[in-house]
Amino acid sequence: PVIDDCRRLWVLDVGIVENEAERKTYPIKKPSLIAFDLTKSNYPEIHRYELTGEAGKNPLGYGGFAVDVVNPKRSSDKNVKTYVYIANFDENSLIVYDKSKGQAWSLKDDSFKPEGVTTFTLNGKEHKFKAGIFGIALGDRNKEGNRPAYYLAGSSTKLYRLDTKLLKKKGSKLEPKLIGDRGFKTEAIALAYDPETKVLFFAE
Repeated sequence: PVIDDCRRLWVLDVGIVENEAERKTYPIKKPSLIAFDLTKSNYPEIHRYELTGEAGKNPLGYGGFAVDVVNPKRSSDKNVKTYVYIANFDENSLIVYDKSKGQAWSLKDDSFKPEGVTTFTLNGKEHKFKAGIFGIALGDRNKEGNRPAYYLAGSSTKLYRLDTKLLKKKGSKLEPKLIGDRGFKTEAIALAYDPETKVLFFAE
């Protein structure tokens, strides 16, 4: 879940349980983005959008997501321009949702792909997987309301940056910038940006 600048709590419901044995008990639904208003009592649901087509493909591959409020100083929800960026580590894609237009689309780029196989140990057993773009975090806004979007693949040690100006325009040619390589055995699946210290934190 993500709390944005307007005190809205965003939740990404994949619409399906991961355990196949439980799918008979819990019906499969379309994946949805849901927002709740934290400024009101009982935190009412104020927005819901079903992800379909390429954006809704393979929802169990959804990783981290970031909410981009372009003009947070506006008080009316109707006038708050909002985008949501969702990573899909199975599809190696980044989904962009434009709340104002009620549209979502999927983007592809080589920087979204895994670099190799990641190995982790759980309860004494080794597991191997290949995960594409997984974590995403947004930096500071410029005067136009655009921000750097930092992202990483789960099976990679590299960190990239994209300008949200490109993400907001459907069909734009992406121009990712490689920021750096964290080094051997430093794969991570999540990151967060602290605007106070200008530091990116990684969760390995």
